[in-house]
Amino acid sequence: MNRPPLNPLLLKLLPTASLFLVAGVAQAQVPNVTKFRLTVGYGFGNKFDDKNGDSVSLQGPVIGVEVPIVSSFKFDTSVSASWFAGGRLRKGSDPDADVWRFAALARTPIPGTPLFAKGGIGYAFQSGRGQVGDEKGATFQIGVVFPLTSGYAQRVVPTVDAYYVAGKGGLGGFVVGATFSF
Repeated sequence: MNRPPLNPLLLKLLPTASLFLVAGVAQAQVPNVTKFRLTVGYGFGNKFDDKNGDSVSLQGPVIGVEVPIVSSFKFDTSVSASWFAGGRLRKGSDPDADVWRFAALARTPIPGTPLFAKGGIGYAFQSGRGQVGDEKGATFQIGVVFPLTSGYAQRVVPTVDAYYVAGKGGLGGFVVGATFSF
């Protein structure tokens, strides 16, 4: 009996969906785990060459979610997914692409300050439009979290996140956003 081949996109998303499932189960089993975080911000992409060989960069809104895995007083980990809508807010012949970023993240307080350091590794997919091509590859993320109220890492406090994503082509860039826990 001939079976149709599995959808390649499904094969790519299955590991990420599995991470979110494991994170949800871990949150249900471990008390005092940080709540889900939703980030809304703006991204400035790295410069890269489009199909014409011109140096371009993406700019636009970023929406992301972090799902907790393990949390302690001084350290927490999560998996995240974000959508960078590069070029969506501009009209005309500017570069346009959607960048999906998936990462495993860790966050810890910076001693002597109210700030937190945040970093992680991940994978990203760029779906280009017009003269911007498709891209995919590994990413590395590092940044700082600024709590807007006093408290330690596990409290539900609004924060400002500023982070850099290193990745080839248009996969990387700088993001500034407001993050809300729920």
